[in-house]
Amino acid sequence: MGQPNLMKVNSALEAYSLAGPDMARWAAKESLITCKSLLKGSLIDVDCVVIDRGGKILART
Repeated sequence: MGQPNLMKVNSALEAYSLAGPDMARWAAKESLITCKSLLKGSLIDVDCVVIDRGGKILART
């Protein structure tokens, strides 16, 4: 994401304030990859959604 300061943040909200929508898309994508690997071989389908504190969807995979 090209944000070296992300390594120093203390919360997801602080990271989002630095990286913006790219971070939300990255988190949703990586979460989906992890979930699918854990559920491999099952009949469960998964999507991942990143939602801010106000309930707004920031990213969805």
